[in-house]
Amino acid sequence: MKLKKFNIYKIFVMLFAIVTFYGCQQEDVLQEQSDLALNNDTKASFLSFDTKSDYEKVFSDNSIIENKKSMQGDFTSLMSTIENFDSEKNARKGQRLEDTLYADYGILPQILNRDKIVKIGNYLIKVDLHTETVLVLESKHREQYKDLAESNMTNENIMTFSTDDEVLTLLEQGATGSVNSRLSGLCDDPAADPGKEREYVSYDGSKRRYKAKMAYQRAGIYFSLITKIKNQKRKWGVWWSDGSGWCCVTYGCTFKARCGSTVIQNGVICRNGRKAHYRPYSSSIRLQFYTMTSIYNSTHGDEITRTITG
Repeated sequence: MKLKKFNIYKIFVMLFAIVTFYGCQQEDVLQEQSDLALNNDTKASFLSFDTKSDYEKVFSDNSIIENKKSMQGDFTSLMSTIENFDSEKNARKGQRLEDTLYADYGILPQILNRDKIVKIGNYLIKVDLHTETVLVLESKHREQYKDLAESNMTNENIMTFSTDDEVLTLLEQGATGSVNSRLSGLCDDPAADPGKEREYVSYDGSKRRYKAKMAYQRAGIYFSLITKIKNQKRKWGVWWSDGSGWCCVTYGCTFKARCGSTVIQNGVICRNGRKAHYRPYSSSIRLQFYTMTSIYNSTHGDEITRTITG
Protein backbone atom coordinates (compact mmCIF):
# COMPACT_ATOMS: atom_id res chain seq x y z
CA MET A 1 0.00 0.00 0.00
CA LYS A 2 2.84 2.37 0.86
CA LEU A 3 4.51 1.57 -2.46
CA LYS A 4 1.35 2.41 -4.38
CA LYS A 5 1.02 5.70 -2.53
CA PHE A 6 4.66 6.49 -3.26
CA ASN A 7 4.21 5.75 -6.97
CA ILE A 8 1.09 7.89 -7.16
CA TYR A 9 2.95 10.72 -5.45
CA LYS A 10 5.84 10.43 -7.92
CA ILE A 11 3.48 10.49 -10.88
CA PHE A 12 1.73 13.57 -9.52
CA VAL A 13 5.07 15.38 -9.07
CA MET A 14 6.19 14.46 -12.59
CA LEU A 15 2.91 15.69 -14.11
CA PHE A 16 3.14 18.96 -12.19
CA ALA A 17 6.72 19.47 -13.39
CA ILE A 18 5.75 18.82 -17.03
CA VAL A 19 2.80 21.24 -16.89
CA THR A 20 4.92 23.91 -15.19
CA PHE A 21 7.74 23.51 -17.74
CA TYR A 22 5.34 23.69 -20.70
CA GLY A 23 3.62 26.75 -19.24
CA CYS A 24 6.96 28.49 -18.79
CA GLN A 25 7.93 27.67 -22.36
CA GLN A 26 4.68 29.15 -23.65
CA GLU A 27 5.19 32.23 -21.52
CA ASP A 28 8.71 32.63 -22.90
CA VAL A 29 7.37 32.52 -26.46
CA LEU A 30 4.81 35.23 -25.72
CA GLN A 31 7.41 37.32 -23.94
CA GLU A 32 9.73 36.92 -26.91
CA GLN A 33 7.06 38.19 -29.27
CA SER A 34 5.98 41.33 -27.48
CA ASP A 35 8.34 42.27 -24.65
CA LEU A 36 12.08 42.59 -24.29
CA ALA A 37 13.97 43.20 -21.06
CA LEU A 38 16.62 45.75 -22.04
CA ASN A 39 18.11 46.08 -18.57
CA ASN A 40 17.03 45.95 -14.94
CA ASP A 41 14.98 49.14 -15.25
CA THR A 42 13.71 49.14 -18.83
CA LYS A 43 11.43 46.84 -20.80
CA ALA A 44 10.41 47.38 -24.41
CA SER A 45 6.83 46.47 -25.22
CA PHE A 46 5.56 46.38 -28.79
CA LEU A 47 2.68 44.97 -30.82
CA SER A 48 3.42 41.78 -32.72
CA PHE A 49 1.83 40.49 -35.93
CA ASP A 50 2.69 36.90 -36.86
CA THR A 51 2.67 37.50 -40.62
CA LYS A 52 2.32 40.24 -43.21
CA SER A 53 -1.23 38.98 -43.86
CA ASP A 54 -2.12 39.32 -40.17
CA TYR A 55 -0.82 42.89 -40.19
CA GLU A 56 -2.77 43.81 -43.33
CA LYS A 57 -6.04 42.78 -41.64
CA VAL A 58 -5.87 45.89 -39.43
CA PHE A 59 -6.56 48.10 -42.45
CA SER A 60 -10.12 46.75 -42.58
CA ASP A 61 -10.61 45.93 -38.90
CA ASN A 62 -9.21 48.38 -36.34
CA SER A 63 -10.58 46.25 -33.49
CA ILE A 64 -7.59 43.94 -34.02
CA ILE A 65 -5.32 46.70 -32.70
CA GLU A 66 -7.47 47.27 -29.64
CA ASN A 67 -7.61 43.53 -28.91
CA LYS A 68 -3.83 43.30 -29.06
CA LYS A 69 -3.47 46.32 -26.79
CA SER A 70 -5.90 44.88 -24.25
CA MET A 71 -3.93 41.64 -24.10
CA GLN A 72 -0.75 43.59 -23.49
CA GLY A 73 -1.51 46.03 -20.71
CA ASP A 74 1.96 47.59 -20.56
CA PHE A 75 2.00 48.65 -24.22
CA THR A 76 2.17 52.41 -24.86
CA SER A 77 1.43 53.45 -28.42
CA LEU A 78 3.11 56.37 -30.13
CA MET A 79 -0.34 57.97 -30.49
CA SER A 80 -0.84 57.84 -26.73
CA THR A 81 2.53 59.52 -26.29
CA ILE A 82 1.56 62.25 -28.77
CA GLU A 83 -1.82 62.87 -27.15
CA ASN A 84 -0.27 63.17 -23.70
CA PHE A 85 2.78 65.13 -24.80
CA ASP A 86 4.56 67.02 -22.07
CA SER A 87 7.61 68.83 -23.42
CA GLU A 88 9.79 68.25 -20.34
CA LYS A 89 8.78 64.70 -19.45
CA ASN A 90 8.71 63.45 -23.04
CA ALA A 91 12.05 65.04 -23.88
CA ARG A 92 13.59 62.88 -21.16
CA LYS A 93 12.14 59.82 -22.91
CA GLY A 94 13.55 60.86 -26.28
CA GLN A 95 10.19 62.07 -27.61
CA ARG A 96 9.90 65.27 -29.61
CA LEU A 97 7.11 67.72 -30.32
CA GLU A 98 7.77 66.99 -33.99
CA ASP A 99 6.47 63.45 -33.39
CA THR A 100 2.99 64.94 -33.77
CA LEU A 101 3.78 64.49 -37.47
CA TYR A 102 2.66 60.86 -37.02
CA ALA A 103 -0.79 61.85 -35.76
CA ASP A 104 -2.21 62.21 -39.29
CA TYR A 105 -1.00 58.76 -40.39
CA GLY A 106 -4.13 56.75 -39.59
CA ILE A 107 -3.41 53.48 -37.80
CA LEU A 108 0.39 53.89 -37.94
CA PRO A 109 0.88 55.71 -34.60
CA GLN A 110 -1.56 53.25 -33.01
CA ILE A 111 0.53 50.19 -33.88
CA LEU A 112 3.96 51.74 -33.26
CA ASN A 113 5.26 51.89 -29.71
CA ARG A 114 6.95 54.96 -28.22
CA ASP A 115 10.19 53.90 -29.97
CA LYS A 116 8.26 53.85 -33.27
CA ILE A 117 8.71 50.07 -33.51
CA VAL A 118 6.38 47.18 -34.38
CA LYS A 119 7.06 43.48 -35.00
CA ILE A 120 5.73 42.01 -38.26
CA GLY A 121 6.62 38.42 -39.10
CA ASN A 122 10.25 37.82 -38.22
CA TYR A 123 11.21 41.48 -38.21
CA LEU A 124 11.32 44.36 -35.75
CA ILE A 125 10.57 47.47 -37.80
CA LYS A 126 11.15 51.12 -36.89
CA VAL A 127 9.44 53.82 -38.98
CA ASP A 128 11.20 57.20 -38.80
CA LEU A 129 9.21 59.83 -40.69
CA HIS A 130 11.69 62.55 -39.71
CA THR A 131 14.54 60.95 -41.63
CA GLU A 132 12.22 59.18 -44.12
CA THR A 133 13.79 55.83 -43.30
CA VAL A 134 12.53 52.43 -42.20
CA LEU A 135 14.99 50.41 -40.12
CA VAL A 136 14.62 46.64 -39.87
CA LEU A 137 16.16 44.12 -37.48
CA GLU A 138 15.52 40.38 -37.70
CA SER A 139 13.88 39.19 -34.50
CA LYS A 140 16.65 36.62 -34.01
CA HIS A 141 18.80 39.65 -33.11
CA ARG A 142 16.17 40.98 -30.70
CA GLU A 143 18.78 41.52 -27.98
CA GLN A 144 19.96 44.44 -30.17
CA TYR A 145 16.59 46.20 -29.83
CA LYS A 146 18.23 49.22 -28.20
CA ASP A 147 20.39 49.79 -31.28
CA LEU A 148 17.26 49.78 -33.42
CA ALA A 149 15.41 52.16 -31.09
CA GLU A 150 18.39 54.54 -31.14
CA SER A 151 18.89 54.16 -34.93
CA ASN A 152 22.43 52.90 -34.48
CA MET A 153 23.51 52.66 -38.11
CA THR A 154 26.86 51.09 -37.18
CA ASN A 155 25.02 47.86 -36.32
CA GLU A 156 25.49 45.65 -39.38
CA ASN A 157 22.34 43.67 -38.58
CA ILE A 158 20.10 46.72 -39.06
CA MET A 159 18.75 47.04 -42.62
CA THR A 160 17.86 50.46 -44.02
CA PHE A 161 14.95 51.18 -46.34
CA SER A 162 13.24 54.36 -47.50
CA THR A 163 9.70 55.30 -46.47
CA ASP A 164 8.98 55.23 -50.23
CA ASP A 165 9.91 51.53 -50.36
CA GLU A 166 7.28 48.79 -50.16
CA VAL A 167 9.23 47.33 -47.25
CA LEU A 168 7.19 44.23 -46.38
CA THR A 169 7.15 43.04 -50.00
CA LEU A 170 10.89 43.64 -50.32
CA LEU A 171 11.57 41.67 -47.14
CA GLU A 172 9.47 38.78 -48.45
CA GLN A 173 11.68 38.77 -51.54
CA GLY A 174 14.87 38.63 -49.50
CA ALA A 175 15.98 42.25 -49.75
CA THR A 176 18.39 43.52 -47.09
CA GLY A 177 17.91 47.25 -47.69
CA SER A 178 17.06 49.84 -50.35
CA VAL A 179 20.41 49.61 -52.16
CA ASN A 180 20.12 47.35 -55.21
CA SER A 181 16.68 46.19 -54.08
CA ARG A 182 13.94 45.99 -56.67
CA LEU A 183 10.41 44.65 -56.44
CA SER A 184 10.14 41.47 -58.47
CA GLY A 185 7.62 38.76 -59.15
CA LEU A 186 4.58 38.51 -61.40
CA CYS A 187 3.73 42.22 -61.14
CA ASP A 188 5.96 44.87 -62.72
CA ASP A 189 3.66 47.83 -62.03
CA PRO A 190 5.65 51.00 -61.31
CA ALA A 191 5.03 53.09 -58.21
CA ALA A 192 3.29 56.47 -58.20
CA ASP A 193 5.27 59.67 -57.88
CA PRO A 194 5.38 60.43 -54.13
CA GLY A 195 4.30 64.03 -54.68
CA LYS A 196 4.13 66.52 -51.84
CA GLU A 197 1.67 67.11 -49.05
CA ARG A 198 -0.56 70.05 -49.98
CA GLU A 199 -2.00 72.44 -47.39
CA TYR A 200 -4.55 75.18 -48.02
CA VAL A 201 -5.89 77.95 -45.79
CA SER A 202 -9.02 80.11 -46.05
CA TYR A 203 -9.94 82.94 -43.65
CA ASP A 204 -13.16 84.37 -42.26
CA GLY A 205 -11.86 87.67 -40.93
CA SER A 206 -8.86 87.77 -38.62
CA LYS A 207 -10.16 85.46 -35.89
CA ARG A 208 -11.39 82.39 -37.77
CA ARG A 209 -10.02 80.19 -40.52
CA TYR A 210 -9.87 76.62 -41.73
CA LYS A 211 -6.90 74.56 -42.81
CA ALA A 212 -7.24 71.80 -45.39
CA LYS A 213 -4.83 69.14 -46.53
CA MET A 214 -4.47 66.44 -49.16
CA ALA A 215 -1.61 63.96 -49.26
CA TYR A 216 -0.33 60.62 -50.49
CA GLN A 217 1.38 59.38 -47.33
CA ARG A 218 4.28 56.93 -47.50
CA ALA A 219 5.73 55.20 -44.46
CA GLY A 220 7.32 51.99 -45.77
CA ILE A 221 4.78 49.68 -44.13
CA TYR A 222 1.87 52.09 -44.54
CA PHE A 223 0.66 53.92 -47.68
CA SER A 224 -2.44 56.10 -47.67
CA LEU A 225 -4.45 58.83 -49.38
CA ILE A 226 -6.08 61.43 -47.15
CA THR A 227 -8.11 64.62 -47.48
CA LYS A 228 -9.07 66.64 -44.39
CA ILE A 229 -10.34 70.01 -43.17
CA LYS A 230 -10.01 71.57 -39.71
CA ASN A 231 -11.66 74.68 -38.21
CA GLN A 232 -9.47 77.03 -36.16
CA LYS A 233 -9.81 80.22 -34.12
CA ARG A 234 -7.21 82.78 -33.15
CA LYS A 235 -6.66 83.58 -29.50
CA TRP A 236 -3.65 85.22 -27.81
CA GLY A 237 -1.96 85.28 -31.21
CA VAL A 238 -2.16 81.49 -31.61
CA TRP A 239 -4.41 79.41 -33.89
CA TRP A 240 -6.36 76.81 -31.90
CA SER A 241 -8.74 74.03 -32.95
CA ASP A 242 -12.32 75.41 -32.94
CA GLY A 243 -15.36 73.29 -32.14
CA SER A 244 -17.91 75.82 -33.39
CA GLY A 245 -19.56 75.91 -36.81
CA TRP A 246 -19.28 73.12 -39.37
CA CYS A 247 -16.93 71.90 -42.10
CA CYS A 248 -17.28 69.68 -45.18
CA VAL A 249 -15.05 67.99 -47.71
CA THR A 250 -16.48 66.80 -51.04
CA TYR A 251 -14.08 64.35 -52.64
CA GLY A 252 -13.61 62.45 -55.87
CA CYS A 253 -10.69 60.12 -56.47
CA THR A 254 -9.35 57.51 -58.85
CA PHE A 255 -6.44 55.29 -57.84
CA LYS A 256 -4.83 51.92 -58.42
CA ALA A 257 -2.61 49.97 -56.06
CA ARG A 258 0.34 48.16 -57.59
CA CYS A 259 -0.85 44.82 -58.94
CA GLY A 260 -4.45 45.79 -58.08
CA SER A 261 -7.55 47.13 -59.83
CA THR A 262 -8.58 50.72 -60.52
CA VAL A 263 -10.88 52.18 -57.87
CA ILE A 264 -13.17 55.22 -58.24
CA GLN A 265 -14.72 56.85 -55.18
CA ASN A 266 -16.64 60.04 -54.46
CA GLY A 267 -18.74 61.43 -51.68
CA VAL A 268 -19.23 64.13 -49.03
CA ILE A 269 -18.11 64.17 -45.40
CA CYS A 270 -19.58 66.89 -43.14
CA ARG A 271 -19.07 67.41 -39.43
CA ASN A 272 -20.29 69.86 -36.82
CA GLY A 273 -17.28 71.31 -35.09
CA ARG A 274 -13.56 70.84 -35.40
CA LYS A 275 -12.69 68.67 -38.38
CA ALA A 276 -13.72 66.26 -41.12
CA HIS A 277 -11.56 63.87 -43.07
CA TYR A 278 -11.68 60.93 -45.46
CA ARG A 279 -9.08 58.26 -46.19
CA PRO A 280 -9.97 56.43 -49.43
CA TYR A 281 -6.89 54.20 -49.39
CA SER A 282 -4.59 52.63 -46.79
CA SER A 283 -2.42 49.54 -47.24
CA SER A 284 1.10 48.15 -47.07
CA ILE A 285 1.14 48.26 -50.90
CA ARG A 286 2.18 51.36 -52.83
CA LEU A 287 -0.11 53.03 -55.32
CA GLN A 288 0.61 52.84 -59.05
CA PHE A 289 -1.26 56.08 -59.72
CA TYR A 290 -3.80 58.39 -58.08
CA THR A 291 -5.86 61.52 -58.72
CA MET A 292 -7.87 63.15 -55.94
CA THR A 293 -9.96 66.32 -56.07
CA SER A 294 -11.41 67.92 -52.94
CA ILE A 295 -13.86 70.79 -52.45
CA TYR A 296 -13.59 72.31 -48.96
CA ASN A 297 -16.41 74.27 -47.32
CA SER A 298 -16.67 75.71 -43.82
CA THR A 299 -18.24 78.39 -41.67
CA HIS A 300 -14.64 79.56 -41.17
CA GLY A 301 -13.73 80.54 -44.75
CA ASP A 302 -14.48 80.51 -48.46
CA GLU A 303 -14.78 77.43 -50.66
CA ILE A 304 -11.53 75.97 -52.04
CA THR A 305 -11.17 73.32 -54.78
CA ARG A 306 -7.86 71.52 -55.23
CA THR A 307 -6.46 68.41 -57.00
CA ILE A 308 -3.40 66.23 -56.42
CA THR A 309 -2.04 63.58 -58.81
CA GLY A 310 0.77 61.07 -58.88
